[in-house]
This record gives sequence, C-alpha cells and structure tokens, in this order.
Amino acid sequence: MDGAFQQFDSFLKNLGKNLSRSRDDLASIGNAGGNVPVKYPDVEKKNDELLKTMFKVAEEGGWQEIRRTGSIVIWRKRLSSDVSFGGGDAGRAQKFFVVMAKARIKAPARKLFDLFLDNSRVPEYNEHCKELKDLEYIGKNTKISWAATGRFGGGLLKARDFVTRVHYRPMQSGYVVVNRPEVHEDAKPTNKFVRAEVLLAGNVMMQAEDDPESTDFMVLSHVNPGGIADTSLGSKVINLLCANSPVTFINSLEAAANRK
Repeated sequence: MDGAFQQFDSFLKNLGKNLSRSRDDLASIGNAGGNVPVKYPDVEKKNDELLKTMFKVAEEGGWQEIRRTGSIVIWRKRLSSDVSFGGGDAGRAQKFFVVMAKARIKAPARKLFDLFLDNSRVPEYNEHCKELKDLEYIGKNTKISWAATGRFGGGLLKARDFVTRVHYRPMQSGYVVVNRPEVHEDAKPTNKFVRAEVLLAGNVMMQAEDDPESTDFMVLSHVNPGGIADTSLGSKVINLLCANSPVTFINSLEAAANRK
C-alpha cells in the first residue's frame, strides 16, 4: 500500500494540473442540464475552491495515525478555525477531528463513482444514512441534498439531519466527490432532528497503477454534529465514532461495488 499512498501524494502535489485537465466525460446529473440558477452565480468557482481546500487539508501535515487494518489506514487531526470550505469555515467545529482514511479497494474506480451517483444505493455502503433526497440541481454535476441519520450512541444521541452541496468531478486520474454544508428553503431545521453539518468531506477514487480492476481510495471527513455532541462528552463520543466509521464504510463500499 505504500506505493498507492505515494500515488495519492503525487496526485495531491499536482492538484492544479489535475483540476485544469479534469475530464468532461460525465453527463450532467439530474435535470440540471449544466444551467446554473441565478441564486448560485459562483457555483463552479466555489466547487474549485472546495476541491482545493480538501486536497490541501489532505496534503498538509499534522496527521496522527490512529488505526491500521488490512489495506485501510486511518489518520486524524484538528483544523485551525480559519480554514475555509468554499464559503464556510471550521469555527466551533475545531473540537471535532477531521478524519482521513486510505485503502486499496478491489473494484474499478468507475464502479465506485457510479455508486455515489445513485441515491438508491447509498444505504448499501452508508449505514448511518436513513433518509436521503435531492433538493435542487444548481449546476453541472452539482446538487444540494438533504439526508438524515438514525440515533447514535445506543440511542443516547438524537438523529441528525444535514443539508449538503454535493459536487461530482471526473479528474484526469480518476474521480472525486466533494461536499460542504448549505442552507436551503426546502429543508429548514425541525424538532425531529438535530441539524448537523458536513463541513468538509471528499471521496477520491483513482485507478490503481498496477491493477486496473482495483482502486486507490481516499475518504476525508469533518463533521459538526451539533446538539449535545457539541459538549466535551459528546465530542468524545463523536470523535470515537468518526475514527472507526471509515473501516465499515470502505468495506461496505467494496462489497456494494462487487454486488451483482
């Protein structure tokens, strides 16, 4: 796996080239047709900023390895409050770790990418997602979605909901899905859920150089779960969940990609 990680490092260092040479081989998702609503005039600019932030966070130092199992390696670190996520910032969520995991998945990169494009298959690899709906398509390969979880911590923590921008980007070397929080008039906070935020999340899928049927995969996530989790005890519970969730997520993603 060290060779695969070196491939990621090379990809990160050449981010500018990868962005400028992004492949345009993905039809627009939903029915957006590539049109950008007037209220989202800077959608492509912010998407590029978000991608650059994600890769910068991944490339910069400060990571602490916390778990290694099979091909999966997990790290964590804290972000400074001035890190910007294409319009948002880390702010009070500093107390929550940003988590990164890398792994070799035995499935082609395109198959993995197709899983992220298909909402109906999300429950196959994301055990926490109990409800999901798209709210609006705001540009080419970019949408705003609402999602909800079940309760956490053996029922101690209330279910969360999220409103998130999701951007899909074919790259010269593979595929990327990147997320940040949004506010949308069709998904206002309610008493049923605690409103949480996916401050920064990304999934990077690169065809393995030594095996076209395998993918070198990276997932990065920084979440502010809100509510009681925004306390000292709650943050410890959430940080523990975030440190272990990538293993289940990656294994489930591989199984879903190979499911007929």
